[in-house]
This record gives sequence, C-alpha cells and structure tokens, in this order.
Amino acid sequence: MKDKMIMTAVEETGLPAENREEIRASVKDRDYARAKNLLHEGRDSLLAEIHQKEDEIRHIDWIIYTLGRAES
Repeated sequence: MKDKMIMTAVEETGLPAENREEIRASVKDRDYARAKNLLHEGRDSLLAEIHQKEDEIRHIDWIIYTLGRAES
C-alpha cells in the first residue's frame, strides 16, 4: 500500500515524465535508495530552475524601477 501511495505522489511532483518513470520503476523494484537519489536529483534540478527564475524576476524588477525613475 505504501508503494502505491509513493507512486501516486511521484506523479504529482512536477518532474519530467522520464524521471517519474525511472523513480516509479525503482519503487516497483523496491530499489528505494535509487528512487531516493533520483528524487534528490529532480529536486535539485527544480531548485536550480527556481533560482534562475528568481534572478530573471530581479532583473525585470530592476528594469521596471529604472524606467519608473526615468519617468520622473
């Protein structure tokens, strides 16, 4: 039952389909260490993407601020 719950939760992670399938296969084979490592890698990848987007947002905010000052 626990494996089924984990597999369902993996589908909701937002990870790419290929990664989800690898994780699901690992859980099915009861290779929990591999599944855990794949999840850590996926998490790190998503976190890097978030940080990149934060940098892009800060850049846009700077442009907005600069344009606002130019209007004055």
